[in-house]
Order: sequence, then C-alpha cells, then structure tokens
Amino acid sequence: MDMTVYIDVLRDTPWILNSIIFVFGAVIGSFLNVCIYRLPDETKSVVKPASYCPVCLKPIAWYDNIPLVSYLILRGRCRQCNAPISLRYVMIELLTATLFIFTFSYFGVTLRALFLLYLFCSLLVASVIDFKFKIIPDEITFYGIVFGLLFSYAVPYVQGEMDGRLAIADSVLGLLCGGGIIYALAVIGSFIFKKEAMGGGDIKLLAMIG
Repeated sequence: MDMTVYIDVLRDTPWILNSIIFVFGAVIGSFLNVCIYRLPDETKSVVKPASYCPVCLKPIAWYDNIPLVSYLILRGRCRQCNAPISLRYVMIELLTATLFIFTFSYFGVTLRALFLLYLFCSLLVASVIDFKFKIIPDEITFYGIVFGLLFSYAVPYVQGEMDGRLAIADSVLGLLCGGGIIYALAVIGSFIFKKEAMGGGDIKLLAMIG
C-alpha cells in the first residue's frame, strides 16, 4: 500500500495518531525513569543491564515493564519480592506521554516538535534528579548543549534563520546569555554571602536552555 494512504488515514483519524504518540511518549517516559534512577550514580549505565527491581535486584520481565499498564496489573508492587513500586515511575510516564500529545498537537509532527521534546525531557529528568539529589548530571547539560548547537545548525528554521551559520550563532549567543547571567549571579552571591551561592550544574543547565 502507498505510504500516502497511511498518511491520509492518520490525518482523517487523529485519535489513532494521538494514540500512537501517547504510547511513544509513555515509552520515552519509561526510559526517562531509568535515567533518573541511574544518572546520579556514575557507576551505572542507562543502557545496561536491563531493568531490575532496586530492592531484590532481580531482572524485570518485559511483560512487567510495559509503561503505565504493568504498574496497574502489578498493583504497584514487584512481582518477585512484592516491594512497592514508587508512584513516581507511572507519573513520569504519564507526564511524558501528555507532553508528547500537547507538543505534537501544537507544532505538528515536525522537527521543531522533536527539538522541543528533547528539551522538555532533559528538563524533566534534571528537575527530578535535582529535587532528589541536589545535583544536575553533566550527561544532561553537556549533551543538551551539543545537541542544541548541532540541531540549530542542521535545522536553522528552528532559530528563525535560513542559514545554519546564523542559526548556530544565535544558539551560541543564547548559551552565553543563559550561562553568563547565572554565572554572574553566582559570583555576586558568593561575594555577598561568603559561600557558594549557586552550583556549576545550575550554570550549565541555563546555558543548555539558552
């Protein structure tokens, strides 16, 4: 069947497209939960091993790792040891899926939407980790800065430019303004209060946003 037929079907039945986007968002939310759990520990990788229970350390079967659904089926408890599963996991999955729906509904299925969703997901992970551990891992801010610069150059219209060189210049300016303002506040605060007023993670986070 011609691909245009599938596109026409999705256009004429938006609920199907929204359902696909919601499921995709929930899957991404599940991965964000892995990042939130593992990034603060430099000895852990977000890629391997496969998901496991943090209490009994036994691997989680694929059918117990379906976003949103498995939590309801298991009634919020590990199948192996019956330890409670934090409600945070399902909340992150639901929030991410909702963000995907709203973003694609507003911007359409476009590169701009993907660009913004990368930023939203990065900020969500950074916010939860910062709230829980008072740190913002470099893996979030550094890769976010690199992604923002490269994406601006490759897709300049995201910055409202036609030339990739102008777009990356805009991106660098935003980086310097975002990080520079917070850095200045950190220096002034440290001088006034005679102690560190703001961590380096906050500076890098604002540089990434810029």
